[in-house]
Amino acid sequence: MPESVGHQGRQRLGEILVKQGVITRDRLTEALQTQRTHGKRLGETLRTMGVSSQHIAEALSEQLGLPLVRAHTLNTQAAVLRLIPEHLARSHQGLPISATGSRVTVALVDPFDVMAIDDVRRLTGRDVDIAIISADDFEVAVAQYFSVDQANAEAVGEMPGRAAQAPEIAPDQLRKMVDEVPIVRLVSQMITQAVRQRASDIHIETEENELRVRFRIDGLLTTVMTPARHLQPAVISRIKILAGMDIAEQRLPQDGRIQAKAAEKAVDIRVSTIPTVYGENVVLRLLGLGAEIMRLDQLGLSPHDKARVESIIKHPHGVFLMTGPTGSGKTTTLYSILNMLNAPDRKIVTIEDPVEYHIPGVSQVQVNPKTHLTFASGLRSFLRHDPDIIMVGEIRDPETAAIAVQAALTGHLVLSTLHTNDAPGAITRLLNMGIEPYLLASTLVAAGAQRLVRVLCPECKEATELEPEVADRLGISLEDGPVKVYAPRGCSVCHDRGYWGRTATFEMMRVRDDMRSCIILRTPEHELRTVAARDGMHSLLEDGVRKVLAGITSANELLRILDTGDQGRPEPSREAQASARRKSTPN
Repeated sequence: MPESVGHQGRQRLGEILVKQGVITRDRLTEALQTQRTHGKRLGETLRTMGVSSQHIAEALSEQLGLPLVRAHTLNTQAAVLRLIPEHLARSHQGLPISATGSRVTVALVDPFDVMAIDDVRRLTGRDVDIAIISADDFEVAVAQYFSVDQANAEAVGEMPGRAAQAPEIAPDQLRKMVDEVPIVRLVSQMITQAVRQRASDIHIETEENELRVRFRIDGLLTTVMTPARHLQPAVISRIKILAGMDIAEQRLPQDGRIQAKAAEKAVDIRVSTIPTVYGENVVLRLLGLGAEIMRLDQLGLSPHDKARVESIIKHPHGVFLMTGPTGSGKTTTLYSILNMLNAPDRKIVTIEDPVEYHIPGVSQVQVNPKTHLTFASGLRSFLRHDPDIIMVGEIRDPETAAIAVQAALTGHLVLSTLHTNDAPGAITRLLNMGIEPYLLASTLVAAGAQRLVRVLCPECKEATELEPEVADRLGISLEDGPVKVYAPRGCSVCHDRGYWGRTATFEMMRVRDDMRSCIILRTPEHELRTVAARDGMHSLLEDGVRKVLAGITSANELLRILDTGDQGRPEPSREAQASARRKSTPN
């Protein structure tokens, strides 16, 4: 056993946890009694009593003077991972993290596991140094890192290296390469790991000297692996074959689809390739098959905005638009609304690209440019099917916009999305598409806008005071004293990101008489915003500030998502100021 794990002069684990405020003295006494009964280690006993594995690992690190490693900071090379077989790493809960010619460092959940240390020493023929890793972080590291890199290592080992920019490979040779077990396993592990990490997209990017794989998790991209550059043709061709795409075509963009099961979940994967100067790039968008559609009260709508939406969708006809950039959750909101409106006495049809959720009782149509089935042509055909409600995935062009307006004029409720920065911008955009002001004024019933913000991890978020500069950018007054908000910290539950999941911040603009007059007069957008605010619209920023003050998200996250320059900044509302004072009042 290494010297640093010796007993001499060592603090007791329980005393350290009491000193750190993790457990009480009574709780420690209870744990010691349980330990004597069951004969387990104290740390294991405390875990069964609800103490987090990270707190135990931190206490062990202090007790033994050993380094503590976190899953998200590991940068272990594939060659090091291969020093210990995966089954042995799992059975001993130990992961090799670095190695030299004569020594190997192993991160262990239980640093007192003499058998694990002896097995590693015998297997590697090297002296063993110990680091500590929490049980939760070990599971994260094995699931997120070990298996994928092991598959990468196998692929590298069984497929000899080529020059960084290899000559074009013949299709028949590519088909042979993609059927080899290491490549099959590497692609499978990549998809499985993305599902386990709740990734929405996998980005496979060809660089000059490397292949980079990144996952988009809660809206942000994270590099998860860099397979050897010479594996690029085989990896991308394997994905193309799964998606029913042409592996011989590497100079034109392609789209495809994969239905698979990964991490015990059924997933629908939309695949898109583009040629770049160094080779093809691939993006895989992961959609959960059979995923439950969110209810309105799960989206993050404030009571004020939820009441507005419920009122808006009671209109028997008209156009309701959700706006925002790509990936802001607009379609998810429309699905929630459709689910509310879905009833046996209503005919609902949709045209989408892609169909992300399947709703029983709703006729859903997938756009197919190859057969000339576009948003415009599909929408035109819908009018002959006597629908009550129509959803158009996106208004992209003047023709689709014009048909949507005509459908609303003839007694249909039309739901759609539009790419604008805010709700008033929808009016300007449709006018610029050539919709006559009098038609738009008589058909548009409302427009909403939204953005997705990351939700603070409830296990580790910590209270802090809002900084004056940030408060100024958010339009929050500090005249009555400091304002308490929350910031991310990071723990094993959230994989040290400080956030877990996302919610939306909204603004909902109704079109009433004042706004209709503005549309007729082609009023500038900044004046439309003033009219909407006068009608009670809470801006994206105001709604976001409420979520910051409620501890749902952080101030920095809101600033990352929204443009909070002077233009368009709302005056702090009485409600927001009162909420800020309540949040800043000490308990």
